[in-house]
Amino acid sequence: MASVLPQSPPPPSSPVTPSLPCPQTPSKRSSRPRLLGIKTTLPPHLSLSSIRDTITTSFKLTYTPDDWQIHLIRRILQRYDFILCAGTGYGKSLIFESLAILGGKRGLVLVICPLKALEHDQASQAREKGINAVVLNEDTSRSAELWASARQND
Repeated sequence: MASVLPQSPPPPSSPVTPSLPCPQTPSKRSSRPRLLGIKTTLPPHLSLSSIRDTITTSFKLTYTPDDWQIHLIRRILQRYDFILCAGTGYGKSLIFESLAILGGKRGLVLVICPLKALEHDQASQAREKGINAVVLNEDTSRSAELWASARQND
């Protein structure tokens, strides 16, 4: 008994043409010139040395902030996002307190704390340094007075 093999498709009658080039799709963002990856240029009064001097005098520090803290503050002021995971005593509070001072009148710093006691400690330390701080959690009343106190420095 002879086996019957299926027929293979016939060869194409014309040579295969390569696909036509597609028109370039428009980009979603406007193409602004970038400065080697820097998102925002900062004024001279926010140079690394001036940031260090401002922080040291504003908070009356008896120590010099670490270079990584100053560089991180500058990058945040240039509108870069960041996540900082560091242990107790590494200087995280200095970073967000400095941003509250250097961010200007309309600046806002949001700090998320894992414990209510830590929230209240951070807020009271910030207030002692002249920073307007408000604690928001499920115990906070939803009254207009809270938002008025948050806006008092506007």
